[in-house]
Amino acid sequence: MRAANLMFSIAIIGICGFLFSETYQFTTMFAQDGIGPAFFPRVILALIIITQLFELVKSFRLENSPMVPKSMWPNSIRLVIFIAVVILFISLLGVVPFIINASISLFLLCLILRLPFFPSVLASVGLSVVVYIIFKEGFNIMI
Repeated sequence: MRAANLMFSIAIIGICGFLFSETYQFTTMFAQDGIGPAFFPRVILALIIITQLFELVKSFRLENSPMVPKSMWPNSIRLVIFIAVVILFISLLGVVPFIINASISLFLLCLILRLPFFPSVLASVGLSVVVYIIFKEGFNIMI
């Protein structure tokens, strides 16, 4: 686990550093006083970097063990499938209508989490429709 923790911490610090540098490209009004639109993202990114630095130092104290212990293989496979479903959902956002895409994706995530079948169907369809209505009617945003 030591190697996994080190790689994960370094990756998160790198991503947050890149995103932090991107906040300097946020547009602001001319001669704006006070905090701008990049203030809160910078604070959050700085906090993530600080916590990951603590995690990085803590990782050096761990004993060297396999990347994923054999007892964690089933959970690791479920995690990879979970991430794949989320990536598939994001990649299909503009192609497949939102309610269909979200309902199927949420249902698959419920199955991966081993939730009961009928509550999973009701929750996935209901949540998808409610989110669609909120964005379409409330925010006037087409998704």
